Amino acid sequence: MSPPPTADGPFNQTLAELLHDLRMTAGLSQEVLATELRWDQATVSRIETGRRRVEVAELLAWVHATNSNPNLVLRQIDAAWRRTAY
Repeated sequence: MSPPPTADGPFNQTLAELLHDLRMTAGLSQEVLATELRWDQATVSRIETGRRRVEVAELLAWVHATNSNPNLVLRQIDAAWRRTAY
């Protein structure tokens, strides 16, 4: 079994891109999403660029704030993990 991807590796970048895509699909700016989540815009930016890891609770908050389907998002994350981890 391969070791898990690092925080700055391809999985983290893929997750960052997925979160960016969720926000864009929802038609939200970073500022609007940050307000919805009660974060600052810089946090949203750092997550979307892969410079900051996202916690599970933050991921769920992001998914719900963008009105995304949690099951579909989890499948996408799992697929990204499989592509980058092995």
